[in-house]
Amino acid sequence: MAIKRKVFRITHDPTLPKREEKRIDKNPKNNSLSKRPHLYVSESASDLSDAYVYLCGRDFREIFGTRHGDSLKYSRTIPVVKISRGKKRIYRQFRCLNIQGFSQYAGLSYTSLLGISYSNEDMKNINTVELSPGNILSYYSNHPFHATRVSFQIGIISIIISFLSCALSLIL
Repeated sequence: MAIKRKVFRITHDPTLPKREEKRIDKNPKNNSLSKRPHLYVSESASDLSDAYVYLCGRDFREIFGTRHGDSLKYSRTIPVVKISRGKKRIYRQFRCLNIQGFSQYAGLSYTSLLGISYSNEDMKNINTVELSPGNILSYYSNHPFHATRVSFQIGIISIIISFLSCALSLIL
């Protein structure tokens, strides 16, 4: 089931204490991209913010059709959200963020916004994105971190080579 949400940008703020991971600034003067609110994350959370899409807790049910704790499938695996805008799409992990006034937004980092934009100028015009369930294979093959993508691809290649080796040993 696909839903549409407005977008706002996640920004790293080194002045926040390590325990405080979120603060919303609705002042448009502080946002260099456009007049939308920012989500500021602390230094401890900033290294992982590219791999997540920040959504309200109710959005999990709207996207996946079940609550996070009710489904055995989503309680043991990573809930992956496909974020699409036109023909561009990225895959990010669902992360719940319950802040008052946040239910209409999807929080994305600068890197994620670049992934669904056609140019730097186009990134300023991103207002809404479509969110739908994604799969884990697409998430790891299109992961924002290069080391994770390479590890996944090497693992897939190793599994294919091992199956070929087993097949050849059975034939010969």
